[in-house]
Amino acid sequence: MATVTKLLLRLSKSTDKSSIVIDLTAKYGAGGSPIFQEVSGYDQVSLQVIGLSVGTLSFKASHDDGSVTGTVVPNPPVPANFTPIGGLNVATGVIAVSTTASGMWQFPYVMRFLQIV
Repeated sequence: MATVTKLLLRLSKSTDKSSIVIDLTAKYGAGGSPIFQEVSGYDQVSLQVIGLSVGTLSFKASHDDGSVTGTVVPNPPVPANFTPIGGLNVATGVIAVSTTASGMWQFPYVMRFLQIV
């Protein structure tokens, strides 16, 4: 698992120009395993990685909420079947599925879940 000082996720909607910022630092540092965030309903997702000193962060996405046919809603989602997704490094213009350095990445794709490994 990579070591980061701060991990911030910004979710933006173009329809009403609103956005929210979610601090994922504690969630990422606490579990020692991949974390995911539901990002459905947003047009753009950006991730700011601050103080990445050890390891590699990988970016993955999924539309699969892991629900079982015939279950009663609402069940908490347990996403499955993640696949690598390219994020645009806003400083360099390079698209990558992982990083070993601090920076900011944009994900201008429609997805239900973003996973950070």
